[in-house]
Amino acid sequence: MKAWKLNWLAVATVIGVVLAVEAQAQNAPTQQSAPTRRIVVSLEDRKLALVEDGQVKKVYTVAVGKPSTPSPVGTFTIERRVQNPTYHHDGKTVLPGRATR
Repeated sequence: MKAWKLNWLAVATVIGVVLAVEAQAQNAPTQQSAPTRRIVVSLEDRKLALVEDGQVKKVYTVAVGKPSTPSPVGTFTIERRVQNPTYHHDGKTVLPGRATR
């Protein structure tokens, strides 16, 4: 395991590229609190980590911006999540589902 995986939150905070998400499960039982989830992005390492209740659950390799269109830096809140969205770009429509090559 790489050292950066062990201390994701500290690394991301220091380099100033934290994307934090506080998510509540929509149908969580009232007697139990929903897990606290955060998404932490390290532009330098090109990694995204899903942290749930303080533990890294999954780590993904991600693409980052280029000088003409840099990735944003800061803390953000997700307002809504769309499951299986349809994506539109350059006049093309990409339907939800697995990408084909």
